[in-house]
Amino acid sequence: MDPNALNLNANLNLNFMTSTPNEVIPILCGTFTSVYLYILSFSTLTRKLSVHKKVSAVGPHQYLALSPGRDTLYATGWGWTPGLYAFGIKDGSNDDDGNGGDGGEKEGEVGRAGEPWKLTLDYKGKTPITAISSYITIHENYIYSIGGPTGEVHAAPSSSSSSSSTSGSKDGEVDNDNGFGKKIQEMVYVPEDKLGGWEKTNKALRYGAHGIEFDKRGRGYVPDLGENCIWIHQAQPDGTLTLVDKHVSSRPHDGPRHAVVGRGETSKVLYAVTEHTQFVDVYDLTESGLSYVHSSSLIPADANPDDYRGDTIRTSPSTPFVFATTRGKTSSTRGYLCAYALDPHTGHLVSPSSTPSAVFQTPTSGGRANAIEVIETRGRGRGDELEWIVLTDEEERLVLVISWNGVEFVEVSRVQLEEGDGASHAVWLE
Repeated sequence: MDPNALNLNANLNLNFMTSTPNEVIPILCGTFTSVYLYILSFSTLTRKLSVHKKVSAVGPHQYLALSPGRDTLYATGWGWTPGLYAFGIKDGSNDDDGNGGDGGEKEGEVGRAGEPWKLTLDYKGKTPITAISSYITIHENYIYSIGGPTGEVHAAPSSSSSSSSTSGSKDGEVDNDNGFGKKIQEMVYVPEDKLGGWEKTNKALRYGAHGIEFDKRGRGYVPDLGENCIWIHQAQPDGTLTLVDKHVSSRPHDGPRHAVVGRGETSKVLYAVTEHTQFVDVYDLTESGLSYVHSSSLIPADANPDDYRGDTIRTSPSTPFVFATTRGKTSSTRGYLCAYALDPHTGHLVSPSSTPSAVFQTPTSGGRANAIEVIETRGRGRGDELEWIVLTDEEERLVLVISWNGVEFVEVSRVQLEEGDGASHAVWLE
């Protein structure tokens, strides 16, 4: 089916991207097992998470990323042939029905009284890549996507050119109006003479490169499960990456999977999750690369690391903590969401040899998910809640909102996607 022929509009009556904190927060969610995207909403008043729309897409879309202006959703895809996808996000409050219609449906009118805000999600297009990717990161004016044996850099379309088709585009201009500028560079993380015969489906993500995270200097860090290392690149003014170093993990079978740079005073620290050994590793950022500091376990002392798969790591936006998740390898083993206290000056773990400061056992193994994203409550929480975390669960098709108050995790609400739609990754749209 031609994806351009699909009706890819979804409307929500939401208080969308206003200057004041939203009473209803949209959440966009992908799946591992269907061609759909979901638009969810979390009411800060009723504390209920709901499904509002199931949107035809091109997926399965395993990972989602928002443009800095929150007007474009970028997504990886697990379908063949490999590609990256873009969807336009529009606040349709100035239209009668968000599509220039005559008012349309009033279902789910959950924004502020008298303000029927509406959200549209419109497919823009696909850009081809060499191998199926696992993450998308937007840095400066470039889109970086790395997974398996390869990675690509694309120019991001500028706001002035994002609605007009161009040919022979320059950096930052749109390539065929598909949401992406031209391809700037391809990186190869396997021997180049073997790339032609290398696995390029999502299977390669199990033993290949896994995304990129940047620090304030433009250094990019790429965890690589198969090479048991973190590749270090330097972003150049034209968006290209040059290799700085290959930092081999401190243990022989770690499998670094996901990394994140600290915030504020801790922005000179990198935190990484190891998929095979279930550790959170801490590194100081140096001029030459990385300097390993220490590690802390993601699982109980009596648990077998081989029963788990380390997953995602994120920093807390308002408290001195870092959050990390792991998944059970089978449905008989439930996963964990853990919080680790940080020294606010060094960014190092306060008690690396101790158990995490807080632990939330996920409802199931998590399947291939247990991915998390975090936002501040900004006064909209109940009691002493400071942040909300959205967590996805593939096994039972769940999406959860979990609160964090600096001491403990508490489940706030959950919703189940439709049969066959295993939740992959969700992002807050605010």
